[in-house]
Amino acid sequence: MKNIIVSFGTTGLLQVINLATGVLAARYLLPEGRGELAAILLWPGLLGAIFLFSAEQAVTYFAATREGAARRVAALALIATIPLALVAMAVGYVVIPHLMHAHDPAAIALSRIYLLQIPVHIASMIFVGTMQGAQRFAAWNAIRLMPSVGYLVGILVFVAFGQASVTGFVIASLGGSTAAFIIGFVQAARIAGMSWQPIRGEFPELARYAVSAHFSHLATIGNRQLDKALVALLLPSEQLGVYVVALSAAAIVGLVGTTLGPISMARIAQATGQDQRTKMLGRYLRLTIAIAAPVACVFAVAGNWLVAVVFGDAFLLAGQVLPILLAGAFANATRDSFYAALRAHAQLRLISYAEYTVLALQAALLFFLIPTAGIHGAAWAITVSAFAGLAIAAAAVAKLTGQTIVSLVQPARADWHYLVRTSRSFVPNFSRVG
Repeated sequence: MKNIIVSFGTTGLLQVINLATGVLAARYLLPEGRGELAAILLWPGLLGAIFLFSAEQAVTYFAATREGAARRVAALALIATIPLALVAMAVGYVVIPHLMHAHDPAAIALSRIYLLQIPVHIASMIFVGTMQGAQRFAAWNAIRLMPSVGYLVGILVFVAFGQASVTGFVIASLGGSTAAFIIGFVQAARIAGMSWQPIRGEFPELARYAVSAHFSHLATIGNRQLDKALVALLLPSEQLGVYVVALSAAAIVGLVGTTLGPISMARIAQATGQDQRTKMLGRYLRLTIAIAAPVACVFAVAGNWLVAVVFGDAFLLAGQVLPILLAGAFANATRDSFYAALRAHAQLRLISYAEYTVLALQAALLFFLIPTAGIHGAAWAITVSAFAGLAIAAAAVAKLTGQTIVSLVQPARADWHYLVRTSRSFVPNFSRVG
């Protein structure tokens, strides 16, 4: 429970920092500049995610299930993925001018420079997977927090010197990624009792898991980025700027799933016996719903006012899109709990099926709705697809565990006892003093 509280504390801080950077970008760059910044960062980020080959998931799984393997599998993953990062940079250098043909040469040049972020990001994700699998959650939280912290610090430096431009924001983002890499390297090097020497015999098994996971993760990447990519290609920069502001406001709900999902995956994988695994799944699933649902409702009600006050009147259209995106974010957060169970049972093909089904549906909806309804159409497309993905994942887990969805989401008395028991661990026992 302490890990959950610390992780949610980190998530809360992460959301505050992301909100601050989003507000600064909106206030200083306005919709057109905010959209241009999003386009510049989009394509290198997408290439980095594709060429990572889900190595961080493989590292998490093997570090969690094999004692003393954390450093070893991290070394294997780094050896395998850094060359892929160089390939990704070469591909990006060639294709970015075509993808950004509607932007001026300066924006294209900045996006090419931002390709330097790819190897740094890939290595950082390997360190994130290492810490997560080894259940070093303090280090895991520090690494995932650092890109946003570094980004904010960099932005504030440029603002202080009167250089708050798209170029300054790009450089600040690069600085944040570099800071995350440094922290990750230091934390990975501090793991005691584990050899950095990779074992060749383990590489095929690690690679098979990574490739299998990446097959489904490619669809996940598409589901998360296709809307922004098509908005960037089909609509003006101002519309992209408004859309990413709405996405950033809805992200607080999605962070519930991305925070609890990795923790529950490790806990479910380490549980002994199917009954214990199902118990862990139900506990984390109910916790996800209990947090994500009220947060989504509050933001949906206050969305228009919040966007106007925080981001400015230039982004009022984002407040109209926000309730739609919040519904989709809730569906994705809940789905992440089911995905954690499937990953813990090594049922990666089921995740692949769900993700590719959702991607096909989302692509069809996006291609139809964006030209006819703009960013509202994009929001409806990803929300409908998110609920379809939730239904598929829930059905797969129900079949795998032999439990009904109702039984998994129904609160149990043990949940309350668990919360009370763990909460007491944070209260000092003064009777022992003296």
